[in-house]
Amino acid sequence: MTQKQGIAALEAGDFGAAITHLQAAVESDPCNGAIRYNLALAFRNDEREGEAIIQATHALARDHTLLPAARLLTFLLGHLRLRNPCGINPEGLTASFCLNGID
Repeated sequence: MTQKQGIAALEAGDFGAAITHLQAAVESDPCNGAIRYNLALAFRNDEREGEAIIQATHALARDHTLLPAARLLTFLLGHLRLRNPCGINPEGLTASFCLNGID
């Protein structure tokens, strides 16, 4: 139920509620990449890009065929590169795809 409520809130533009519901859904089903992708979208729309990157990465770690999550992560990392005053190398974040057991 919380996943459906989260997606409905996301579609309605209530990103805070979407995050709350989708985080609860992740707790119930932590291996579901689609839930984590939707949570990444909610974080992105709530201008919480760091958390969006983390969730998109988790989504792909659980389901490498989840193309929308790959597109979102590519966008977010590209955006990070454009406004990265500290010179952090975002390619290092992609190394997490090679790790097993990411929570």
